Amino acid sequence: MTTLQRLFATILVISGLVMAIQLPAHAGNKEEAIKLLKARQPEKAFLFMKKAAEAGDAEAQAHLAGMYLEGVGTQKNLWQAALWGKKSADQGYLPAMHDMGKFYEEGIGVIRNLEKSAVYYRKAADKGDAEAQNKMGEFYLNGKGGLPKDEKESFNWYMKSARQGCAASQFSVGLAYNDGIGVKKDIHETVKWYQAAASQGYLASMQNLAMIYLFGQDGYKKDIPQAVSLLRTAAEKGQAASQYSLGMLYTLGEGVNKDMTQAKKWLGKAAAQGDEKAKKELANLK
Repeated sequence: MTTLQRLFATILVISGLVMAIQLPAHAGNKEEAIKLLKARQPEKAFLFMKKAAEAGDAEAQAHLAGMYLEGVGTQKNLWQAALWGKKSADQGYLPAMHDMGKFYEEGIGVIRNLEKSAVYYRKAADKGDAEAQNKMGEFYLNGKGGLPKDEKESFNWYMKSARQGCAASQFSVGLAYNDGIGVKKDIHETVKWYQAAASQGYLASMQNLAMIYLFGQDGYKKDIPQAVSLLRTAAEKGQAASQYSLGMLYTLGEGVNKDMTQAKKWLGKAAAQGDEKAKKELANLK
Protein backbone atom coordinates (compact mmCIF):
# COMPACT_ATOMS: atom_id res chain seq x y z
CA MET A 1 0.00 0.00 0.00
CA THR A 2 1.35 3.44 -0.89
CA THR A 3 1.35 6.42 1.45
CA LEU A 4 -1.34 8.05 -0.68
CA GLN A 5 -3.50 4.96 -0.31
CA ARG A 6 -3.06 5.04 3.46
CA LEU A 7 -3.72 8.77 3.48
CA PHE A 8 -6.85 8.26 1.47
CA ALA A 9 -7.91 5.43 3.76
CA THR A 10 -8.08 7.94 6.61
CA ILE A 11 -10.85 9.66 4.69
CA LEU A 12 -12.87 6.60 3.74
CA VAL A 13 -13.02 2.85 3.93
CA ILE A 14 -12.95 1.90 0.26
CA SER A 15 -15.22 -1.13 0.55
CA GLY A 16 -18.04 0.77 2.27
CA LEU A 17 -17.13 4.38 1.59
CA VAL A 18 -17.51 5.07 5.30
CA MET A 19 -15.69 7.85 7.12
CA ALA A 20 -12.79 6.52 9.13
CA ILE A 21 -11.08 8.48 11.87
CA GLN A 22 -11.80 12.11 12.71
CA LEU A 23 -10.44 14.34 9.97
CA PRO A 24 -8.94 17.82 10.13
CA ALA A 25 -11.08 20.65 8.83
CA HIS A 26 -10.40 21.75 5.27
CA ALA A 27 -11.54 24.82 3.39
CA GLY A 28 -13.66 25.23 0.27
CA ASN A 29 -13.93 22.52 -2.33
CA LYS A 30 -11.69 20.11 -0.42
CA GLU A 31 -13.92 20.28 2.66
CA GLU A 32 -17.01 19.79 0.51
CA ALA A 33 -15.40 16.81 -1.20
CA ILE A 34 -14.75 15.15 2.15
CA LYS A 35 -18.36 15.77 3.22
CA LEU A 36 -19.56 14.15 0.00
CA LEU A 37 -17.34 11.13 0.61
CA LYS A 38 -18.89 10.83 4.04
CA ALA A 39 -22.31 11.02 2.40
CA ARG A 40 -21.28 8.20 0.04
CA GLN A 41 -21.32 10.36 -3.05
CA PRO A 42 -17.85 9.67 -4.49
CA GLU A 43 -18.57 10.96 -8.00
CA LYS A 44 -19.57 14.41 -6.71
CA ALA A 45 -16.70 14.33 -4.22
CA PHE A 46 -14.29 13.74 -7.07
CA LEU A 47 -15.46 16.88 -8.87
CA PHE A 48 -14.98 19.06 -5.81
CA MET A 49 -11.61 17.50 -4.98
CA LYS A 50 -10.46 18.11 -8.53
CA LYS A 51 -11.45 21.78 -8.28
CA ALA A 52 -9.41 22.15 -5.10
CA ALA A 53 -6.48 20.34 -6.70
CA GLU A 54 -6.64 22.50 -9.81
CA ALA A 55 -6.59 25.56 -7.54
CA GLY A 56 -3.20 24.39 -6.27
CA ASP A 57 -4.09 22.80 -2.93
CA ALA A 58 -1.26 20.30 -2.36
CA GLU A 59 -3.25 18.11 0.04
CA ALA A 60 -6.21 18.03 -2.35
CA GLN A 61 -3.84 17.06 -5.15
CA ALA A 62 -2.65 14.15 -3.04
CA HIS A 63 -6.23 13.11 -2.27
CA LEU A 64 -7.11 13.36 -5.94
CA ALA A 65 -4.12 11.16 -6.77
CA GLY A 66 -5.48 8.67 -4.23
CA MET A 67 -8.91 8.73 -5.89
CA TYR A 68 -7.35 8.02 -9.28
CA LEU A 69 -5.16 5.34 -7.73
CA GLU A 70 -8.13 3.54 -6.17
CA GLY A 71 -10.74 4.38 -8.80
CA VAL A 72 -13.02 6.16 -6.32
CA GLY A 73 -15.47 8.57 -7.90
CA THR A 74 -13.72 8.16 -11.21
CA GLN A 75 -12.16 5.50 -13.39
CA LYS A 76 -8.88 4.13 -12.06
CA ASN A 77 -6.06 5.90 -13.86
CA LEU A 78 -2.45 5.38 -12.73
CA TRP A 79 -1.13 8.04 -15.08
CA GLN A 80 -3.42 10.65 -13.56
CA ALA A 81 -2.54 9.39 -10.07
CA ALA A 82 1.13 9.98 -10.78
CA LEU A 83 0.44 13.34 -12.45
CA TRP A 84 -1.42 14.74 -9.44
CA GLY A 85 0.90 13.02 -7.00
CA LYS A 86 3.83 14.79 -8.63
CA LYS A 87 2.09 18.17 -8.47
CA SER A 88 1.55 17.63 -4.75
CA ALA A 89 5.06 16.33 -4.15
CA ASP A 90 6.63 19.26 -5.99
CA GLN A 91 4.86 21.55 -3.54
CA GLY A 92 6.55 19.72 -0.69
CA TYR A 93 3.63 17.60 0.53
CA LEU A 94 5.35 14.77 2.40
CA PRO A 95 3.07 11.76 1.66
CA ALA A 96 3.16 12.58 -2.03
CA MET A 97 6.95 12.92 -2.06
CA HIS A 98 7.29 9.44 -0.60
CA ASP A 99 4.88 7.98 -3.12
CA MET A 100 6.52 9.61 -6.12
CA GLY A 101 9.64 7.80 -5.01
CA LYS A 102 7.65 4.58 -5.05
CA PHE A 103 5.96 5.41 -8.37
CA TYR A 104 9.31 6.04 -10.07
CA GLU A 105 10.87 2.99 -8.41
CA GLU A 106 8.12 0.64 -9.59
CA GLY A 107 6.95 2.41 -12.74
CA ILE A 108 3.45 3.20 -11.43
CA GLY A 109 1.89 5.68 -13.84
CA VAL A 110 5.35 6.79 -14.97
CA ILE A 111 8.33 5.31 -16.76
CA ARG A 112 10.49 3.55 -14.18
CA ASN A 113 13.39 5.82 -13.21
CA LEU A 114 15.49 4.96 -10.16
CA GLU A 115 17.35 8.26 -10.25
CA LYS A 116 14.11 10.22 -9.93
CA SER A 117 12.94 7.73 -7.34
CA ALA A 118 16.02 8.46 -5.24
CA VAL A 119 15.41 12.21 -5.51
CA TYR A 120 11.86 11.98 -4.16
CA TYR A 121 12.75 9.44 -1.48
CA ARG A 122 15.55 11.75 -0.34
CA LYS A 123 13.19 14.72 -0.12
CA ALA A 124 10.74 12.70 1.97
CA ALA A 125 13.54 11.21 4.08
CA ASP A 126 14.95 14.65 4.85
CA LYS A 127 11.51 15.62 6.15
CA GLY A 128 11.51 12.62 8.49
CA ASP A 129 9.48 10.03 6.58
CA ALA A 130 10.55 6.69 8.12
CA GLU A 131 9.70 4.57 5.08
CA ALA A 132 11.62 6.92 2.78
CA GLN A 133 14.58 6.76 5.16
CA ASN A 134 14.39 2.97 4.92
CA LYS A 135 14.51 3.29 1.14
CA MET A 136 17.55 5.56 1.35
CA GLY A 137 19.23 2.87 3.41
CA GLU A 138 18.40 0.32 0.72
CA PHE A 139 19.52 2.56 -2.14
CA TYR A 140 22.89 3.37 -0.52
CA LEU A 141 23.44 -0.26 0.46
CA ASN A 142 23.02 -1.42 -3.13
CA GLY A 143 24.22 1.66 -5.00
CA LYS A 144 20.81 2.22 -6.60
CA GLY A 145 19.34 5.31 -8.22
CA GLY A 146 22.67 6.83 -9.18
CA LEU A 147 23.79 6.84 -5.54
CA PRO A 148 27.21 5.46 -4.59
CA LYS A 149 27.35 2.19 -2.69
CA ASP A 150 28.04 3.38 0.85
CA GLU A 151 27.47 0.99 3.74
CA LYS A 152 28.00 3.61 6.46
CA GLU A 153 25.54 6.00 4.86
CA SER A 154 23.13 3.14 4.39
CA PHE A 155 23.39 2.24 8.08
CA ASN A 156 22.81 5.84 9.13
CA TRP A 157 19.56 6.03 7.17
CA TYR A 158 18.38 2.66 8.41
CA MET A 159 19.06 3.77 11.98
CA LYS A 160 17.10 7.01 11.55
CA SER A 161 14.16 5.00 10.28
CA ALA A 162 14.52 2.27 12.91
CA ARG A 163 14.41 4.79 15.73
CA GLN A 164 11.05 5.93 14.38
CA GLY A 165 9.73 2.38 14.67
CA CYS A 166 9.98 1.13 11.08
CA ALA A 167 10.15 -2.66 11.47
CA ALA A 168 11.91 -3.22 8.14
CA SER A 169 14.65 -0.79 9.16
CA GLN A 170 14.92 -2.31 12.63
CA PHE A 171 15.57 -5.64 10.95
CA SER A 172 18.14 -4.06 8.63
CA VAL A 173 19.93 -2.42 11.57
CA GLY A 174 20.00 -5.78 13.34
CA LEU A 175 21.38 -7.40 10.21
CA ALA A 176 24.03 -4.69 9.89
CA TYR A 177 25.20 -5.26 13.46
CA ASN A 178 25.16 -9.02 12.87
CA ASP A 179 27.25 -8.91 9.70
CA GLY A 180 29.29 -5.76 10.33
CA ILE A 181 27.75 -3.83 7.44
CA GLY A 182 28.59 -0.15 7.87
CA VAL A 183 29.04 -0.62 11.60
CA LYS A 184 31.11 -2.75 13.98
CA LYS A 185 29.62 -6.19 14.71
CA ASP A 186 27.75 -6.36 18.00
CA ILE A 187 25.60 -9.37 18.89
CA HIS A 188 23.79 -7.52 21.68
CA GLU A 189 22.77 -4.70 19.34
CA THR A 190 21.79 -7.34 16.80
CA VAL A 191 19.44 -9.00 19.28
CA LYS A 192 18.07 -5.64 20.44
CA TRP A 193 17.01 -4.57 16.96
CA TYR A 194 15.84 -8.01 15.88
CA GLN A 195 13.65 -8.08 18.98
CA ALA A 196 12.24 -4.65 18.12
CA ALA A 197 11.27 -5.78 14.62
CA ALA A 198 10.03 -9.18 15.81
CA SER A 199 7.74 -7.50 18.36
CA GLN A 200 6.03 -5.86 15.38
CA GLY A 201 5.55 -9.20 13.66
CA TYR A 202 8.44 -8.89 11.20
CA LEU A 203 8.88 -12.52 10.18
CA ALA A 204 12.45 -12.45 8.88
CA SER A 205 13.51 -10.92 12.18
CA MET A 206 11.77 -13.70 14.10
CA GLN A 207 13.66 -16.27 12.03
CA ASN A 208 17.07 -14.66 12.53
CA LEU A 209 16.48 -14.08 16.23
CA ALA A 210 15.41 -17.70 16.64
CA MET A 211 18.69 -18.87 15.11
CA ILE A 212 20.65 -16.78 17.62
CA TYR A 213 18.68 -18.26 20.53
CA LEU A 214 18.93 -21.76 19.07
CA PHE A 215 22.68 -21.87 18.51
CA GLY A 216 23.99 -19.28 20.97
CA GLN A 217 25.62 -17.23 18.23
CA ASP A 218 28.80 -15.31 19.17
CA GLY A 219 28.49 -16.41 22.77
CA TYR A 220 24.95 -15.17 23.21
CA LYS A 221 23.06 -17.23 25.78
CA LYS A 222 20.96 -20.01 24.24
CA ASP A 223 17.21 -19.98 24.79
CA ILE A 224 15.76 -23.03 23.05
CA PRO A 225 12.13 -22.57 24.19
CA GLN A 226 12.15 -18.97 22.94
CA ALA A 227 13.71 -20.07 19.66
CA VAL A 228 11.00 -22.68 19.14
CA SER A 229 8.29 -20.15 20.03
CA LEU A 230 9.59 -17.64 17.50
CA LEU A 231 9.94 -20.26 14.79
CA ARG A 232 6.44 -21.56 15.40
CA THR A 233 4.93 -18.06 15.25
CA ALA A 234 6.76 -17.19 12.03
CA ALA A 235 6.05 -20.61 10.49
CA GLU A 236 2.35 -20.33 11.22
CA LYS A 237 2.35 -16.96 9.48
CA GLY A 238 3.91 -18.44 6.37
CA GLN A 239 7.65 -17.77 6.74
CA ALA A 240 9.23 -20.53 4.63
CA ALA A 241 12.62 -20.43 6.35
CA SER A 242 10.94 -20.83 9.73
CA GLN A 243 8.78 -23.67 8.45
CA TYR A 244 11.94 -25.44 7.30
CA SER A 245 13.73 -24.79 10.61
CA LEU A 246 10.76 -25.99 12.65
CA GLY A 247 10.48 -29.09 10.48
CA MET A 248 14.14 -29.88 11.10
CA LEU A 249 13.71 -29.48 14.85
CA TYR A 250 10.90 -32.03 14.78
CA THR A 251 13.06 -34.30 12.60
CA LEU A 252 15.98 -34.18 15.02
CA GLY A 253 14.02 -33.85 18.25
CA GLU A 254 15.82 -30.66 19.25
CA GLY A 255 13.82 -28.36 21.52
CA VAL A 256 10.69 -30.39 20.76
CA ASN A 257 9.74 -34.04 20.95
CA LYS A 258 10.77 -35.88 17.83
CA ASP A 259 7.68 -36.11 15.65
CA MET A 260 7.95 -37.17 12.02
CA THR A 261 4.34 -36.23 11.30
CA GLN A 262 5.03 -32.66 12.39
CA ALA A 263 8.38 -32.72 10.61
CA LYS A 264 6.74 -33.67 7.31
CA LYS A 265 4.00 -31.11 7.85
CA TRP A 266 6.34 -28.16 8.25
CA LEU A 267 8.90 -29.27 5.69
CA GLY A 268 6.02 -29.78 3.27
CA LYS A 269 4.78 -26.24 3.84
CA ALA A 270 8.25 -24.84 3.22
CA ALA A 271 8.72 -27.02 0.15
CA ALA A 272 5.40 -25.83 -1.24
CA GLN A 273 6.83 -22.31 -1.15
CA GLY A 274 9.86 -23.40 -3.13
CA ASP A 275 12.38 -23.93 -0.33
CA GLU A 276 14.96 -26.25 -1.91
CA LYS A 277 16.44 -27.47 1.38
CA ALA A 278 12.97 -28.43 2.56
CA LYS A 279 12.32 -30.31 -0.68
CA LYS A 280 15.52 -32.31 -0.23
CA GLU A 281 14.85 -33.12 3.44
CA LEU A 282 11.25 -34.09 2.67
CA ALA A 283 12.43 -36.48 -0.06
CA ASN A 284 14.80 -38.11 2.43
CA LEU A 285 11.93 -38.75 4.83
CA LYS A 286 9.85 -40.62 2.28
